[in-house]
Amino acid sequence: SITLVLVLLRYVFNQSITGANEIVTILFIYTTALGSAVSIGKNEHISINVFINSLSPKNYNRIKILQLLLLVILHTIIFFYCLGWIDKAGGYLMPATGFPRIVAIGIIPIGCLLSLIYCIKNFKNIIKNRDIASMKIIIKCSVAVFGSLIIAFSAAAADRWPAEPPAEAPADWGPVSANFEEIDYPYPVQFLKLRRFEQDM
Repeated sequence: SITLVLVLLRYVFNQSITGANEIVTILFIYTTALGSAVSIGKNEHISINVFINSLSPKNYNRIKILQLLLLVILHTIIFFYCLGWIDKAGGYLMPATGFPRIVAIGIIPIGCLLSLIYCIKNFKNIIKNRDIASMKIIIKCSVAVFGSLIIAFSAAAADRWPAEPPAEAPADWGPVSANFEEIDYPYPVQFLKLRRFEQDM
């Protein structure tokens, strides 16, 4: 409805509402993050189930477990990366509304947590059916998944910049210019040929 109002104001009355486009963007992020989680709980995500519907109940359960494990991995990774993103960019103000960016992006880790809760709920539903084979698969895959996540995040943390600068600069460092002209850029670069006021820009 906000988008419809903005279209009418812009193309009929040649007017607009300050910050309305940013509000639409924020609402889109909220509906995406929360709607994705709710769809996991209701099992309403778009899927092509022609193949899995032809499987036996045991194999069908195994495919469902694999799906849930992949969702757990995906949302766990997004959650931790979002925390770092919010820490760096959450305090910046949005240009039109003046809201801090955490208002928009703070819902993403919340949506990830809700998705993880719904995944756990679906795991419980499988366990309630007392499918011993499926329970063993859940345990084995969960150990493998969380072990891999711990190793991956540990490796990523080791590659991060230190919290404090070194006491002395490395020996191979030297004076550099303000625009780093003496440092070769590692990727191919093409410049736009532009001439203004009889001068090459």
